[in-house]
Amino acid sequence: MLILYKFKEFMKDEEGAGVVEAVLILLVVIGLVIIFKSEIEGILTSIFKGLKTKVRVINAYEIRKTIMF
Repeated sequence: MLILYKFKEFMKDEEGAGVVEAVLILLVVIGLVIIFKSEIEGILTSIFKGLKTKVRVINAYEIRKTIMF
């Protein structure tokens, strides 16, 4: 009877439940990253190519502005 009571008390205890939830969410996020890795790489590559192009344009503008003045 004492064992059954202790087991019921253990099951009602929610201490540490937040940690378990956080770990499960982290595992889901890691799983999604692994599954969609190539898509994520493609998106990031296109974003950084666009940024690189914009930086070159800004640098070229700054160089022309410096030479003209």
